[in-house]
Order: sequence, then C-alpha cells, then structure tokens
Amino acid sequence: METFLVIIVFTALYLTPTIIAYSRNHTNATGVMLVNIFLGWSGLGWLAALIWSVQIAKSEKIREIKVEIKK
Repeated sequence: METFLVIIVFTALYLTPTIIAYSRNHTNATGVMLVNIFLGWSGLGWLAALIWSVQIAKSEKIREIKVEIKK
C-alpha cells in the first residue's frame, strides 16, 4: 500500500507542468504535456515544461491589453 502511494505522489509531481498547463487552459497544453512526458526525465526538460506551463501565451497578453485599453 505504501509503495502505491509513493508511486501516485511521484507521478503527480512528475506531471505537475502538465497539470498546471491544462488547469490554466494553456493554448499549448498538449505541447507542454509531450515535453513533460518525453523529456521530463532529464530534469532540464521538466524545468522547461514547468516554465512553459506558467507563461502567458501571446494571444492572452493581447487580450489583456485590449481589456486594459477599454477601461
């Protein structure tokens, strides 16, 4: 039972960039997921996926600027 819990925790930690990207409705969530799954094992790939998952897409920046201009 303890082994199963450890596996679940490590899987959740490993997939954190993917979880963040999908929860934020990131425009490139699928890309983040692919980088996370295939390159995340290297550490550098995981970090790249994490950074990518928290970045705001250009389309979201433009939308925010338009909203600010209208105010």
